Amino acid sequence: MALDPTAVVIALANVSLAVFTLLYIRELRNGYARSIEPHLVWENPRRVANPPHGAVFTIVMRNVGPGYARLVQAIVGSSAGPALSIRDLRWPSTLARDVQYTFFIDYPAFGAALMNNAQIAVTIIFKYTDMESRSCYRSEIVLNAGQKLGGATEGPIDFVTADERPARARRVLCRPSRRDRLWNWIRRKPRPAAWV
Repeated sequence: MALDPTAVVIALANVSLAVFTLLYIRELRNGYARSIEPHLVWENPRRVANPPHGAVFTIVMRNVGPGYARLVQAIVGSSAGPALSIRDLRWPSTLARDVQYTFFIDYPAFGAALMNNAQIAVTIIFKYTDMESRSCYRSEIVLNAGQKLGGATEGPIDFVTADERPARARRVLCRPSRRDRLWNWIRRKPRPAAWV
């Protein structure tokens, strides 16, 4: 039995069309993902004030990506001890693109930590998503909080580690917390008639 050359050409054309269609759809999806991808850039870390036995640090951040960033968690810690916090940060926070945001970090026991440890590093970790929560990202920087400022009480400090990776390299696995997973499981369960 001989193969019909027209049928072979039609079959190859259909397979080629299917492959090119899949490649085109994948490229469209990747293009859309790039168009909503946030990219956070950290700038100008400073020690700006020294209240009694403490310190206040500022850091400027900009979203230079094409999409908005939605902060879902901020972790601030010190190599010398206590967990710190960012002043007046609310959850979730939306960061528009090309807008400068200045974050203030209060370090109440900075004087004692400085006396006990010459090297004090402040670590800031931001976990964020794009506005559609399609991808999750993580950016981490480390500041040299114990840097000598030449006798001044305030001034610029250096990054120990700066996050200069591209946005794609900052992607992490999106995983809801245990509390969120439990809450979602409870909400999806059929409720007994007595609960209504």
